[in-house]
Formats: sequence, structure tokens, C-alpha cells
Amino acid sequence: MSDIGAANTASDVRDEVDGWLRHLGRRGRTVDVDGARPIFAEEAVGFGASGAMLDGLDAPVAGQWQNIWLAELTTQGVHRVEARRAPML
Repeated sequence: MSDIGAANTASDVRDEVDGWLRHLGRRGRTVDVDGARPIFAEEAVGFGASGAMLDGLDAPVAGQWQNIWLAELTTQGVHRVEARRAPML
């Protein structure tokens, strides 16, 4: 298992993940697909309301983001960061 940064505390990691989710939420609310792409790896895998399993970044963009974001289903926000339950190491 690789060390993702010994200097990072759980709080640092949590803040980084929360910031990432907030950034994605802003991109979704403003339907800014191009602005969201840089925070994902090209080999990203997506799944959700519009697609079962979408391999590579272009697949979730076309099969998930554009279907949901362009249908204006995200105007109230994409993620409830404060409701996050996953533990951060």
C-alpha cells in the first residue's frame, strides 16, 4: 500500500475531498462539463442514475454528466458534503 503523504492528517485529507466535492458540485450546478473534467483521471469509471458502468472519462461525461446536468437536475447541488460518511485516513 502506498503512502499518500505522511504529512497529511485526516483533517487535511477530509478538507481536500470536501473541496473536490464542492468543486464538482459547482460545475454541476452551472452545467460546466469542461470545468469538471480536470479533476478526473482520463481512465475514470463512472456509474449512477444514467449509466450502469461507464469506462474512461468520455463515457461518464457523455452518458452521465450531460444527461443529468443538461437536464438541469443538479440545480440544487450535486453533493451534500456535510452528509459525507466515509472515513478519511
